[in-house]
Amino acid sequence: SPFNANMDSIFFQDINIEIKRKINKKIKANLNYFYFIFNPFANIVTKYEGTIYSHIGVLDVAYKINKKHSIRTEIQHLWTEQDQGNWATGIIEYTISPKWFFAVLDQYNYGNSHEEKRIHYLLGSVGYIHHSTRISANFGKQRAGIFCIGGICRPVPASNGVTLTFTTSF
Repeated sequence: SPFNANMDSIFFQDINIEIKRKINKKIKANLNYFYFIFNPFANIVTKYEGTIYSHIGVLDVAYKINKKHSIRTEIQHLWTEQDQGNWATGIIEYTISPKWFFAVLDQYNYGNSHEEKRIHYLLGSVGYIHHSTRISANFGKQRAGIFCIGGICRPVPASNGVTLTFTTSF
């Protein structure tokens, strides 16, 4: 049989658009739109049984205070009728270049069909970056699933309390 004879469903699809704009010497903005299709049988990110179709909008604005200090805000919104419904996320990050960052974020699952699950996931973070290695400590509540910040997405487990994360690229 042909190679793709049994492939009648999408496992994963990602379509995105990014618009970057330098407003002036101190302010930069990024606007992103993502369209994701997840098949939970191929990409285990949820217990939902069925294909997930989602739209995500992200506005990221960075303000350079001086040569070494900057502050960044990010607002995200996820629209979906499947799984846990709509989410809103807000992030504020303070950076001391080139090594340190401090951040606070809140994710709110306001679109969950179960009212008791419409909760805030408040998380504080501090981190140190050296070349392509990043070490961070987080305190608070983090939801399980795909976690995206600054255009980098990764699957994460649910946690409540303190977590230490070590990531590196090579």
